[in-house]
Amino acid sequence: MTDLVRVFTDWLHSTDPALFTISLIVAQPIATFVHELGHASVPLAATKEPVAIRIGRLPSLRQTRIGRLQLMLHWYPAYPYGLTVYKGRLNRRTRIMFVLGGPTAHAAFGALLTAIGLSGHLSVLTGVGVVVFCEAFSNLIPFTRHGFRSDGAQLWLVLRGKYSLLMTQDPAARRKL
Repeated sequence: MTDLVRVFTDWLHSTDPALFTISLIVAQPIATFVHELGHASVPLAATKEPVAIRIGRLPSLRQTRIGRLQLMLHWYPAYPYGLTVYKGRLNRRTRIMFVLGGPTAHAAFGALLTAIGLSGHLSVLTGVGVVVFCEAFSNLIPFTRHGFRSDGAQLWLVLRGKYSLLMTQDPAARRKL
């Protein structure tokens, strides 16, 4: 057991690019899940309607419901990697909070990883935390790809007074609600 602990701590202190890459690949789905939970927290707090989080491609391999939160998970990623949908209407201010909830949670997760890495002198964890933190802000760059909009593009729609497509862009997820 102590050998396993030593291997793990050596890995965290390593500066090997391969280990950093593997760590980033492991952290990515967790960061995406935290990001989508950030989005989902707003309609869960503001409405009484169900909310669905989809991670990975469809069809989902695992589905579970926790109260009003429906989780649809597939371990093989596909674009978009994560998506949160909800029924019901949110006012403009709450839609802005919904859009910003994901990047805020994502950035907080990255900052937490960075702080833990810095306090423990764990270079791999620090590096992964910095990448995750920066990635949260890159999601605020407005772009559309394959019909899906980034959080920045969604925010731009909401700020311009347009109807946000976050509620309607994934019919398969909406049917699960």
